[in-house]
Amino acid sequence: MSNLVDRVGATQNFNEEAFGRVKDEKEKTFNVKFGERLRKALEEIDTLQEDADKLSKELAIGHNAPLHETMIALEKADISLRLFIQVRNKVVEAYREVMHMQF
Repeated sequence: MSNLVDRVGATQNFNEEAFGRVKDEKEKTFNVKFGERLRKALEEIDTLQEDADKLSKELAIGHNAPLHETMIALEKADISLRLFIQVRNKVVEAYREVMHMQF
C-alpha cells in the first residue's frame, strides 16, 4: 500500500513540476513577446520621427521635398507617438490597478 502512495505522490510531484515548467515557459514567452513588441514599436516610431525630420529639413532648406509628403510624415510620426504614449498609460494604469488588488 505504501508503494502505491509513493507512486501517486511521485506522479503528483512530476505533474506539478511539468505544469510549473510549462507555466514558466509561457510566462517567459509572453514577457519576451511583449517586450519585443514594445521595442519594435519604439524602433518604428523612431524611424517615423527620423523620416519626418529629414523631410522637414529638406523642405526648410529648399530642396525638392513635396509639402504634402512632409506633412503626412509629420502627422504619422505624431500619431504614432501619441498612440504609444496612450498604450503606455493604459499599461501603467493596469499595473497600478493590479497592485492595489487584495487577494
